[in-house]
Amino acid sequence: MLTKRHLPRTILLIVFISAISFMRSQEPSTFQVWVEESLAMNIADRWAGNVLVTEYVVSGSRQYASVSVCPTVQYTIVPWLLAEAALFTEYADQLDISNIMEVRPYVALRYTDVVDRLEPYLMLRQEFRNIYYVDSQTWEDQYRLRLRIGTRVAITDERIAPETLYGIAEMEFFQNFDPAPKEYYNARVRFHGGLGYRITDLWSGEIHYMVQRSRSYANQPFDSHDHILRFTVRKAF
Repeated sequence: MLTKRHLPRTILLIVFISAISFMRSQEPSTFQVWVEESLAMNIADRWAGNVLVTEYVVSGSRQYASVSVCPTVQYTIVPWLLAEAALFTEYADQLDISNIMEVRPYVALRYTDVVDRLEPYLMLRQEFRNIYYVDSQTWEDQYRLRLRIGTRVAITDERIAPETLYGIAEMEFFQNFDPAPKEYYNARVRFHGGLGYRITDLWSGEIHYMVQRSRSYANQPFDSHDHILRFTVRKAF
């Protein structure tokens, strides 16, 4: 019988098997580099805050550079369950099509735990996307649901603590509830693996390699294949 102790290992196995199958795909449509800086802090009892800044450079069938900022507030319902609200904003300078600005508030529930060397997590997130097309000066609204399942696993220690190397495995599913936006894909599946190093209690760094497939409509195949290299620096206060 599947117990709480078995759940993290089950999540890791599902992510690994799915990722191997997923990566047997066509040549990538784009290659992307993401650089992220994350600042986290405690606000009050059960309350925490975070600010994530990301720069993106994309080449291939679509070419653009963009920057996003996402402040987040979290509330601890119980030790293993968090409620989250955030306001994501992004500006994308695109080569062949209209530049865009997106304002995306979202709400989420996040499960997180520690079992032996594993730190499994699961997040269900509802996004309210507001996309502004600079050339036509028009807005488009979308609702999108995201499900993220993953785990971190300590490699050089029994727990992820200072001076610990750890692995990362994750998969995420995206689904819009409206017709596809003009510039963005309607549905997306993303897998990634990575390595992280907890330098101190306050500092850590991570490198991820991600692959994703996207499609615009439910009756179409996943015809866009993207490879993403992501670097993340995390600082806590």
